[in-house]
Amino acid sequence: MAMVQLTFTEPGQAATVEQLIENARCGDREAFAELYANHVRQARRYARRLVLDDHLAEELVAEAFARTWQQLAAGGGPRVAFMGYLRAVVLRLHVNRLRADRRLRWVADIEDAALANPDLAARILEESPEHLVLEALFNQRMREALATLPERWQRVLVMVYVENLPYQDVADELGLSVGGARQLGLRARRGMRKALTDLADQVAAAA
Repeated sequence: MAMVQLTFTEPGQAATVEQLIENARCGDREAFAELYANHVRQARRYARRLVLDDHLAEELVAEAFARTWQQLAAGGGPRVAFMGYLRAVVLRLHVNRLRADRRLRWVADIEDAALANPDLAARILEESPEHLVLEALFNQRMREALATLPERWQRVLVMVYVENLPYQDVADELGLSVGGARQLGLRARRGMRKALTDLADQVAAAA
């Protein structure tokens, strides 16, 4: 039987997120309750941006916390970035619900669109409804194009078009002004358009 190793803090000293995560992984429900209290509001705001429905957002957040607790109890889950992990779980649950509701059945054509008309595909990334953008960025060839971009360009595209964050939140996350975040997003979109064009050329040359 594995020994449980809890992390203790000095009296009057608040535990760090990392300490709370490790204690929760060891089965400390109070530690997980503190993680919940510290992150639930931000998780709800994020979920509401995805679904635009308070009731559904509450369901997503509750299920995301439950799954995160299960992962921690099994020895997995986040190690440091608890909120980032939680947002990823909320997003995955949201996409799974959209798929189950068959709202994404026609989006598979984005792959062909990217190859046949890179400008159109890039415009889809910029202007399409949320569920189309989600599926597009999960598409294999879209991921390949995204992976060729600088890391900061990838981050801003994912935050704006996948996580649906406002530019104020993007700016805070990246340590930029709102104007700087918008400029970074513009450069990233142009880079994505070029990456899609290059990918289409490679496929055409190999045909």
